This record gives sequence, structure tokens and C-alpha cells, in this order.
Amino acid sequence: MDFDTLILWENDDYLVLNKPAGVASQSSNQTVPSVWKLLEQERKQAFHLSNRLDQPVSGCLAFSKHQDEGFQKQTIHKVYVAIVEKKKDLDEQGTLMNYIKRVPAKSKSICSDDKKEGYKKAVLHYTVLKELDNYIILKIILRTGRFHQIRSQLSHFGIPIKGDVKYGARRKNKDRGIHLHAREIKLYPNTDQEKTIIADFPEDTLWSEAATVI
Repeated sequence: MDFDTLILWENDDYLVLNKPAGVASQSSNQTVPSVWKLLEQERKQAFHLSNRLDQPVSGCLAFSKHQDEGFQKQTIHKVYVAIVEKKKDLDEQGTLMNYIKRVPAKSKSICSDDKKEGYKKAVLHYTVLKELDNYIILKIILRTGRFHQIRSQLSHFGIPIKGDVKYGARRKNKDRGIHLHAREIKLYPNTDQEKTIIADFPEDTLWSEAATVI
């Protein structure tokens, strides 16, 4: 993995890179490669994972260089872009509010419109960026951070993410990824300075369409 091309921003305390789709952020199995493990091997120093992206998701992945510094506390804004199957008409903007329960045995989350025991509230906002013949490009901002939240909520709403067969997509993508990308984070690496970090999209025709509208 060529970290020289993946690193988006770095200072003495933090590092943010553009994680490729299909590679795990972290792994409990020491024999399975992960971005975290490979970065530590490359730099020969310890890092601490500050946000997580599912294995098939690409985009901004943040690390702290110090155990006691929580990068998430500095993060004030995250923007995702998703390309979903065009199975229904959408309002130009909308909010999805559901209840989600993680099912570890299946490594997925299930979504409900009603509050139930063991379910947690999940909220996201979406904006339609562009409609294509078979897909819709969405900008997404999370208001809660549940396991597989975007994937589960969009699937429950009837618009699964392209390539996400676990959540109802028609077929897999060839690169083992899905069309969900952590496009941007804004954070405060210093007390009075905001930093915006943007991760380029993966290279394919649909992501090229997304790049023209955001």
C-alpha cells in the first residue's frame, strides 16, 4: 500500500488518509491486512484509529498519534457521498429517522421505523446531487453514528447503495467495494483553526459523475 499517495493531511498529532475500498480499517485477526496495521509497519510507530470506515467503503480515515487525544472530539462535520440504485423518486432533500439494531452474528444492522427494545435512534440528512439513468448521487450528513447506519437506512428506505449486496443491491462491484465514500471531514487540529480535508473519489465512471456535482 503506497501511503505517500494516500495521505491527505498530517501534523504532529494527527494523520488523515484516503482509504481504498475493499481494505479493512482494522482487523482483530493478525494475519489479515488492515490499513491501521500496514500504516504502523510503514511508519514504525503506533497510531490510534479515530474513526472507522467499513471495509467496502472508501474515503477519509483519521488516526491520532497519541493515545490520549481523541480526534473525534475535534471533528465537527463529516460529509459522505453515496451512489444508490434508482428504485424510487426522491425529494431534493430529506431526513431519514429510524431505529437500528446491530446483529453481530450477521455482521450487519437491521432497521425499523418504530422504536423497539435494543434499537437505537439513527438520523441522517441527504441531498440529491444528480439523477442518472439507473442511479442517484446523494450527499449525506450523519447526525448519529450507528453501525452500518448509512447502508442500513438507505436500504430500508428502498435505495440500496450500488454494490452493497449485504443490504439489497442487485450485484457486487468488481473491486469488493461499494459506492459509499467519506468525502470530507472538518476538524479543529488547533484551538482556533478549522481544517477541511477532502478525499478524492475512486476512479470509475460513476464516481467521475459525482466529482462534477460536489
